[in-house]
Amino acid sequence: MIDKYNYNDEPSGRADTLAMALDKCERLERQLSVAKEALEEIEKNGADSSIQTITSLCVNNWLWAHKALKEIEELENERK
Repeated sequence: MIDKYNYNDEPSGRADTLAMALDKCERLERQLSVAKEALEEIEKNGADSSIQTITSLCVNNWLWAHKALKEIEELENERK
């Protein structure tokens, strides 16, 4: 969720706001990277599905998604 913009008209306010925005962009970039990696792994598992049972494919995909969501959650909690 995007935080409400909180700009105060003090000399350091603009620099602080910019620094906070850059931190958030960097965190979101790391979260996107984690999600992309997980989706690529799930896609790769799907391509190899002829040698896997449907059950193992589903379990593997669930594990990748679960791991990615945990990492994304940790990155989100990093700012708090």
